[in-house]
Amino acid sequence: RELQRRIDRAIDDLSEDDREIVLMRHHEALSNQEVAQALKLSEAAASMRYLRALRRLRSILVPDGNGNSSADLE
Repeated sequence: RELQRRIDRAIDDLSEDDREIVLMRHHEALSNQEVAQALKLSEAAASMRYLRALRRLRSILVPDGNGNSSADLE
């Protein structure tokens, strides 16, 4: 439960755009294609936005820079 609270707080700390794409991919379980359509983006742009959002989320959760792979949060 503590880990989930930390993740929830970190998501709350993201910008609105980052929070939106992370929640769409994980909470709503939408595919990259579905997210791209919903946000009126190309699939490549949606994928890049998601990757950047994960990097920012990781930097909030692991501020000292550990955790080099985005796969840690996927």
